[in-house]
Amino acid sequence: MNLVLLGPTDRSLVVALEDALADTRRPPRDIVWGWDRPDTPTPALFGEHDLLVVLADTAPADAWREHLIARGLGFAVAQGQGREQVNNIRFAWARHARSQAGQRPEIRPRYISACDNCADPECEHRLFRLNKPGL
Repeated sequence: MNLVLLGPTDRSLVVALEDALADTRRPPRDIVWGWDRPDTPTPALFGEHDLLVVLADTAPADAWREHLIARGLGFAVAQGQGREQVNNIRFAWARHARSQAGQRPEIRPRYISACDNCADPECEHRLFRLNKPGL
């Protein structure tokens, strides 16, 4: 999972984000930046699990929003300047990393019992009666 910054930025924001995300449970594999405008000659290719962040206080923010919406890509918008912007991106990354972790196959349930696949209502009622006294 990469963190992709969309909009004009400089190395100082990237360094601040690297510092802020270094101690997180799931840091980004890479922080990708340098995509100033969506109409650049080389089209931006984003991975399925990447977090795309539109830098809101930049001139092409609206163009990026339109570009991503037209392609059906999800994204976050980072408001603010300096430390506030770094914190907003850090919070967006934490939310994104948690949502992606829930989709990993090794976290999904490994066992589905026959009762979970059974379509017999009597079987289900017997199961409930076992767990709830008085039924």
